[in-house]
Amino acid sequence: MSPLKDRPAADVIVIILTLVVAFVIVFATVGLAIGLFTGGDPNIPQIAKAIGDLTGSLIALIVGYVAGRGAKTNGNGH
Repeated sequence: MSPLKDRPAADVIVIILTLVVAFVIVFATVGLAIGLFTGGDPNIPQIAKAIGDLTGSLIALIVGYVAGRGAKTNGNGH
């Protein structure tokens, strides 16, 4: 039995997007560490800005989706 089987679609999407944010942060940090240890000269502020932009966009997507799902409509979209 899958732990996601009985969850609503909104919950599954939020869980997936949250995992994406976590993996982006972890893999970016590992990649940056590997770059530093192999003698590279990465542009850390530019990399940090790119990671922050991507993470911020994904978090905004999660919040927007949850807010959109929570909005009540009267049947005709208003």
